[in-house]
Amino acid sequence: MTREVTIASVQLPAFPAGETDAEKRASNFNAAEHWLDQAGARGADIACVGETFNVLGLALDADRAAVEAEGALEEAAARLGAVARRRNMYVIAPVLGMIDGVMRNAALLIDRDGKPAGSYLKVHCTEDERALGIVPGAAWPVFDLDFGRVGVQICHDNSFPGKRALPDAQRRGGDLLAARDGRLGRRVHGRAAAQPRGPQRRVPRAGVFRLRARPRLAARYVDRAEQHHRP
Repeated sequence: MTREVTIASVQLPAFPAGETDAEKRASNFNAAEHWLDQAGARGADIACVGETFNVLGLALDADRAAVEAEGALEEAAARLGAVARRRNMYVIAPVLGMIDGVMRNAALLIDRDGKPAGSYLKVHCTEDERALGIVPGAAWPVFDLDFGRVGVQICHDNSFPGKRALPDAQRRGGDLLAARDGRLGRRVHGRAAAQPRGPQRRVPRAGVFRLRARPRLAARYVDRAEQHHRP
C-alpha cells in the first residue's frame, strides 16, 4: 500500500541570538517554534528538529548541562506541542533533558494533538556527551503513527550500521526512520535524504519533502521546497 507523507526537517541557526546562555536558550526555542510553524503551514505531516536543539550554541560543562537539562523536556512538550496541535502534525524534538533524574539525549515525539507520544533515548552517546553526564539509552523503539510506523536515531547512532535503528525498525515493520545530528545535517531515511553542503549548513531552514512511502522503509521524492532565511 502506498501512502503520501509530507516530511519536514528543521535546521536552526548555527549561532543563536544573545550573549548569555539564557538568551541563547530562548533564541533556540523561539527559532524551533518559528520553523516548525513554517513547516506546518506548508503541510508537513511530521517535522524533525536538530539534535539537542535547546542547548545549541551554549558552552556546556557537566554542571551547566545539568542546569539546562532540568525542565527542558517539559518546556519542549508544552511549546512545540502547541505548534503540533495548531498545525495538526507530528513533531520529533531531540532535547538535552532529565528523565527520572537522569540526563538524556532524548528525541521527544509529539502527536498531532500536541501531546507527548513517546521518546527515543540516544543509544550511542559520544565521549563528550558522557563527560557531560549524559546516560545512553538501550532500546530502539518504533512508534505507530497514523501514516505508518516510525523509528528514530540520533547522530552517532549512524556510525553503528549493524546496531542502529534502521535495521531494527525494518525488523519491526518500520516504514520510516527519522535521523538528526548535531552537525546541522539532516536525514530522513526511506530512500530519501537531504544534506546541506558548504555555507548552507549554517542557514536556518525548514525543508519540506513529500514522499510516497511504501512498506519496508521504501520511499521516493514527490516534491521538495525549502526556505532559507532568518525569522
